[in-house]
Amino acid sequence: MNKRNIIVYVAGPYRGNISHNIDIARVHAKEIWKAGYTAICPHTNTAYFDNIIEDDEFLIGDIEILKRCDCIYLLPDYWKSSGTKEEIKIALQNLTPIFLFSQNWDKDIYNHFKRKENENKNPDSR
Repeated sequence: MNKRNIIVYVAGPYRGNISHNIDIARVHAKEIWKAGYTAICPHTNTAYFDNIIEDDEFLIGDIEILKRCDCIYLLPDYWKSSGTKEEIKIALQNLTPIFLFSQNWDKDIYNHFKRKENENKNPDSR
């Protein structure tokens, strides 16, 4: 399994303390890249684009990106964000795996996709 082929969507608060929230998301996205995965971080994709379009338009675009990702990674304080709650709803509807920030996030993601890979190789083992 090539971890780099797994696209991880980083989800968490943006509004409020925008600079702080972007920094938090950036730190986590860097860790995801360093662990060998591919990170998509909407916080840095549209950092400081405030007021060029309505906030809802950014969320619509982010959800389209999320639909193309393999899993969603929830940042600390994710529950404070109405946008993240919508992203979680979409992930659940699309059966996109959701991973919470934790000490074992890398192992959790790896094990999930390794198990899925093994199931695809041996469909009778389900």
